Amino acid sequence: MLATCSTDGSCLLWDTTSGVKIACLKHPSGSGLRICRFSQNSATLVTAGDDDVVVLWDVATKTLLRIFQGHEAMVTACSFTPDSTFLVSGSMNGDLRVWDARFGHSKCLVLVKEAHDLGVAGSDFSLCHGMQGSTDVDFPFGTFLLATCGFDNNVKLWAVATSCPKLSVSIKAVLKGHESNVMCVAISNKGHLVASGSGDKMVIIWSTGSYENLYKIDYHSRYVTCCSFSSDDSLLVTGSGGSGNECALAVWRLDHGDDFIDFHGIFVQEAKSANIGSVLENPLNKQLSNWATEDVCIWLKQEGLNDYINSFRGNKIDGNGLMHLTEDMLKKHLNVGKYFRAKY
Repeated sequence: MLATCSTDGSCLLWDTTSGVKIACLKHPSGSGLRICRFSQNSATLVTAGDDDVVVLWDVATKTLLRIFQGHEAMVTACSFTPDSTFLVSGSMNGDLRVWDARFGHSKCLVLVKEAHDLGVAGSDFSLCHGMQGSTDVDFPFGTFLLATCGFDNNVKLWAVATSCPKLSVSIKAVLKGHESNVMCVAISNKGHLVASGSGDKMVIIWSTGSYENLYKIDYHSRYVTCCSFSSDDSLLVTGSGGSGNECALAVWRLDHGDDFIDFHGIFVQEAKSANIGSVLENPLNKQLSNWATEDVCIWLKQEGLNDYINSFRGNKIDGNGLMHLTEDMLKKHLNVGKYFRAKY
């Protein structure tokens, strides 16, 4: 299931297999929405936006569970703890608030004022830190790692302690490096990296251990509004906003070495040629790593790259092979022209 929200006040739920719209959810106020997010157990969904409230929904019944009130400005960020027990929200007023997402208490449990003094733009929890079996002394069981970003140009890392006797939120690090508003943040599934995108058109990769700036991606020509790691952390997707042809989506392959991190662009899609309907109806609607050689050939045909089908088929390039192609391999072994290499 996929959830999308809009400033028209609607949150739409979609069947990701068929592309069929399942439900339309709206706040009682009808105000525009800025954020929607599922809990890790997929049982609940949170929406928030222009009416300064946070709304919790039951995914199974598509019904409103409760409304959290307390923010005094537009709510722009929401994230569930990895155990789906608590919810953290952030607003344009700069504050962070922690709520009980399980037992129905509507009272704000923790308030962090001026977490980002010019407003919170995004947030994300690590799925590893603080979970059962955690060996990190700074993040024992029940203490979760939260990353936030804001209009103060900073990324911040927090320890959210949910175990008794007292719930608390404490700052762990302030990551400085962007030269404009930081508009999105994402933690890798293994919890070792943080990606952030900014109005300075840059994507920065940070270490959650050393808090170092590990890598900068200087590709986008407009402000970067979204970023996300794949489930196995082998890929990073980044998106930039703008008008018309200035919107772009890029996918990067992450290479790990003993002491280095590198990103290689493997796919770039300009918004002008993206078609949501064709994506949902695509027979290749499965993980790229699971594509067979014939799936790759179908994709080449759909992209108008028929001239390369025989070469890819003859070299038995499947989805996994496609992910690891280098420019040298494309040129020498697959006889791929400059147009393909420049575009993909």
